[in-house]
Amino acid sequence: MTEKEYFDSRLSSSDNEENFDVKALLGKYLKSWKLFLLFLMIFIGLAALALQFINTSYEVSSKILLKNETSNIDASGNNMVSNNPFSNSERVNNEIEVLTSVHLMRSVLDSLSLQCKVSTPETFSETELYGSELPFKIVVDTLYPSAYDTSIKIKLEGKDSFSISEDFEGDLDAASSISSSYGYNRYNYGYKIEKPYGIFKIVPNEKSSIKSTEFLLEFRDIDEMAHDYVKKALSVYVINKDASVINIVLKEQNPQKGEDIINTLVEIYGIKAYQEKNAMALNNVKFI
Repeated sequence: MTEKEYFDSRLSSSDNEENFDVKALLGKYLKSWKLFLLFLMIFIGLAALALQFINTSYEVSSKILLKNETSNIDASGNNMVSNNPFSNSERVNNEIEVLTSVHLMRSVLDSLSLQCKVSTPETFSETELYGSELPFKIVVDTLYPSAYDTSIKIKLEGKDSFSISEDFEGDLDAASSISSSYGYNRYNYGYKIEKPYGIFKIVPNEKSSIKSTEFLLEFRDIDEMAHDYVKKALSVYVINKDASVINIVLKEQNPQKGEDIINTLVEIYGIKAYQEKNAMALNNVKFI
């Protein structure tokens, strides 16, 4: 056997061994295809479960154009605003301070009754309902501090009535807590409900299409909510420093809720600005 024939035979035997090893390896894994399929289904299930706990937020934005004041005219007929290069930026900054005030945001949240959180009980998480999803609306008259520690369950009994059960949890001391119930009662829609934790009434939402009959109601501190929205979710800034255009951006998990908050914010801001302008004009008339 020549040297060339020897190396050719070695190379051929090596290729056969590699082919044999690959086939054996594939055969070994193919025998366990059910196990791989099981792992794949488990990973897909875990991914779907994780998505239930991920808070997806949306950005809703709006713009406000501040009109130049034409009433600032001096005795010689000159526009004092145009002669002062800092007046426009100062005015814009002042309006931004108003738009990002906690007081204004509190008025917005109170107008939309967002201190009431209604959700549906689920296995892994609670789904908050908003807008047309709500089967009823909560009209709050008075809330006491104990309302924020009260778990309320609402069950629809028919077209005209519902039942409420409550569980109150309060701290006895730093190491222990108590839990008591306020009872289980049935009410008609529109009836004024007076409880140890607050006074409110529930009215039906005829536009709702939800089919659930059991819900959870949670009262939230509207002052804390206003602070959180202003500090964490609301951004108000000037797009162009030479223009009087203010951009308002809000981050919210529910896009419809975010849109309603921004629209109400702009609406209440406009009403307050109009009232202040009228009050200023009235004071000027009184002065003259």
